[in-house]
Amino acid sequence: MTRIVSVPGDYTTLQDAVNSIGPNQSISIILRSDHKEARVQVNDGRDVTIAGNDPSRTKWSGDDRGVWGLLEIRSYGTVTLRSIKMTTGGQNRAVWSDYGRLVMENSEISDCERESVAFLGGFGGAMECRHSNVTLKNSVFLRNSIKDNAACVDCFGGALYFNNSCIVNIDQCVIEKNGVYGSGIAGRWALGGGIWCEDSEMTVRDTRIMSNIAQSDVARGGGVALKNVRKVEFIRTEITGNQASGRNAGTHGQNAGLFLERGLMERVTLTDSLVADNTTEDGNDPFAIRR
Repeated sequence: MTRIVSVPGDYTTLQDAVNSIGPNQSISIILRSDHKEARVQVNDGRDVTIAGNDPSRTKWSGDDRGVWGLLEIRSYGTVTLRSIKMTTGGQNRAVWSDYGRLVMENSEISDCERESVAFLGGFGGAMECRHSNVTLKNSVFLRNSIKDNAACVDCFGGALYFNNSCIVNIDQCVIEKNGVYGSGIAGRWALGGGIWCEDSEMTVRDTRIMSNIAQSDVARGGGVALKNVRKVEFIRTEITGNQASGRNAGTHGQNAGLFLERGLMERVTLTDSLVADNTTEDGNDPFAIRR
């Protein structure tokens, strides 16, 4: 049986509520008011629902750069977020998942920023997921970014980053004004201002991916960038108004809307979808598709 508790009320923090159940048990937490908590970990098969008390989205904020994200899911933990607005005020990403399951419904992640890690890279301004099952529905991802402040790495996924056998479903979402910003050092890449997807499966339905940017010495996929994907479907989705921009003299962004690495067109399908009006320094991106 799923326990139903409130924060504040039954518990002071979300982590206290999560810790009140054991492995493979479930709990539903009602977040009764705007809440600040820099790190919540869900693991060992725990099944946790966090629901806002306000249908217009209850705010969950935090500002600790020293953790993976506001929400960390690992070791087959499951988290469902409903009517939650997550933000770090530019201090960290919101969600990090490795071998986890995440469902977001009627929620928002905005104004989050993740800095790159020296010699490793920068991954996911709003969300970084690996080996995970992710469902995002009727949610907004706005003004998130990943930035290279180490001046020595590549950066991926201004809003969303998926890698290592993720299964991703995005439905009725808006992914807008996110950015991936490289240092501009010669040869450094910025890919996927809105979404980076690698070695995973992804279906995107009835979604708008717009006004995102990739910017670096080598910039690709201001809207979406794909690498070694198993299967990707865009259904009734618009990828418009995105930008890929070089940061140095003589450098240019490419494929500002949708960038496919390593000849992936046979693994990517677009149905009743539009990729258009995306720009580089040279004007309209030549990769414009309506299918």
